[in-house]
Amino acid sequence: MENQELFDQILRLTRQPSIWFTAMINNLGRDEFSRPDNSRRLLRILSTSAQPISAGTIADILAIRPASVTQLIKKLVTDEYVERIKDAHDARIVLVQITDLGRQYLEERDAEREDFERDLFSVFDAKEREQFTKSLVKLNEHVGSESFIKAMTQHMDPRQRQLFAHLQKNNRRMNVHMARGMQHARRHMGHDEPWHDFFNDNLK
Repeated sequence: MENQELFDQILRLTRQPSIWFTAMINNLGRDEFSRPDNSRRLLRILSTSAQPISAGTIADILAIRPASVTQLIKKLVTDEYVERIKDAHDARIVLVQITDLGRQYLEERDAEREDFERDLFSVFDAKEREQFTKSLVKLNEHVGSESFIKAMTQHMDPRQRQLFAHLQKNNRRMNVHMARGMQHARRHMGHDEPWHDFFNDNLK
């Protein structure tokens, strides 16, 4: 297969309405396709935590302003997906924990995503899925490598190089915020939590 055809097929796949629409509803709000769905991300975090989490910790994990956290919690309380409780040691601190309804909501969304993924990849048998996954992992690692980026940027004009650097910076900033938030949460709780589900939810 020629490289041009391979690249065109990758672009064609990313432009399929069924693909980008499913990605949108898994990463963006149910009715608001203009910003990330921090509601889903917060519910995922709370579902994997054995303890309630403070608003300050939530702000650090999600890398958003305290005022935005307040509105986020308010919305989820209205939906009855989370509930507020007072800190046993400091009544001024409000903690948040997920409700049974919130867990049910996550389970339903997960089931929908799993059904879509099963249907999407049903065209492959087990061996083909394994090989396709390995190929995509290898490609992602290559595209993110310093050598590939160096070779790519050599052919850019100054304006393109500046735009690309801006995209890289924003991506690194997001990753740093997330890592710091996870560290803050672990210190707050006093032990490690299974955060892999949270990261998986963000990447899907």
